[in-house]
Amino acid sequence: ALLLILLGTAAWTIHWAARKSDEAARSRQREEDLRHLERARPLLDQASRHLSDPEATYEELVRRVRVAQDVIDAALERTPDLAAGHYLRGHAWLLTGWDDRAEESWRETIRLDPRFAAAHFHLGKLLITKTHRSGSASVTISFSAQEVGRESIQKVRMSDYHAFTTPFKESLLREGLRELEIALAQGRGFNDALERQVADGL
Repeated sequence: ALLLILLGTAAWTIHWAARKSDEAARSRQREEDLRHLERARPLLDQASRHLSDPEATYEELVRRVRVAQDVIDAALERTPDLAAGHYLRGHAWLLTGWDDRAEESWRETIRLDPRFAAAHFHLGKLLITKTHRSGSASVTISFSAQEVGRESIQKVRMSDYHAFTTPFKESLLREGLRELEIALAQGRGFNDALERQVADGL
């Protein structure tokens, strides 16, 4: 009986050590992928600046964004639950005009990390901008994530809800406002310093 107890204890110890080793390896991989993502941010910045070039072409924009996306995709392939990766992927999609995919990426960011303030902000801004593009109401979002505040949200809230032609468009605006309010409540509430460094650049 003593031998069985000793064997059981040894097996449990080995299992516990292996589990801790796996957790440590995943943590190291996560940190490495976050550092990897930091390389994508300046690439997206360069792609964004290309838009202001009088000689800019969509093909060149896509090429530049693709370079950044390759970095982001590689990190997410290794660490799929990396909120900062989905956040940056949203910006890549937005730059190339894929609003729906950007929205999907920012929703995934929030699912993985509900306290990711910048994702709430950009999702809210996108949703409200979509109502503006529909031509159903006069809604303009011109402030940045650094400037979001009660006055900014109130400016949008003052839009005429009765101008909406469908309940869906009104609900889109209301959801966008909720996302902005969450972003404001969270402040700069990133859980990880490196994630904050990645996100603050956009």
